[in-house]
Amino acid sequence: MRLIVRTMKKRIVMKKNSGMKKMLVVMLLTLTLASAVGFAKSGENAVRQEKLLELISEYSEKKNFNVIRISSFSASAIKGVVRAASAFCGDEDLNDTLDVIKGIRGGAIVKYSDCSEAVRRGFDRRLGELLENCDVLFEAKDGEDMIRMYGVIDENAEDVKDFILYIPSDAALVCLFGSIKLDALAKIVAE
Repeated sequence: MRLIVRTMKKRIVMKKNSGMKKMLVVMLLTLTLASAVGFAKSGENAVRQEKLLELISEYSEKKNFNVIRISSFSASAIKGVVRAASAFCGDEDLNDTLDVIKGIRGGAIVKYSDCSEAVRRGFDRRLGELLENCDVLFEAKDGEDMIRMYGVIDENAEDVKDFILYIPSDAALVCLFGSIKLDALAKIVAE
């Protein structure tokens, strides 16, 4: 999971000249404030996990449509490995990673930039239809790059449930089902 977070940070957050890191920090603060006044907490407009996974499965048969599925067993195994490595090494980064991933039950990581234009457009269109009425937690543009984050913030403004990170310009999608602690996520993003 740390590899995923580091990869995301390198591709999205750590672009030194893009200002995306600052935008993500602002996003986290905005999420906390928005949830305090009642936005994006009802769950009525949450991403439907089954429909999203059906779409990903349908497209996984397409050439160059790369999917890494994280089953509940895999998520538990990853948490166990991170927990053991943290205990063995005493590495604070591993503890921070464990704080972020401990509520995740599963997910999927999709990269489809090497697919044909027709496949990319078709997937983007169908995904857009699925996400159309979902709660957008954050959207940022930097030139041609755009990032959208979807999910549901709990009533206590502590967790984001069923977190979706969609980067259409990179043809990438990260789905993490379960819950993520906002303060733990903010700590990793701020590093």
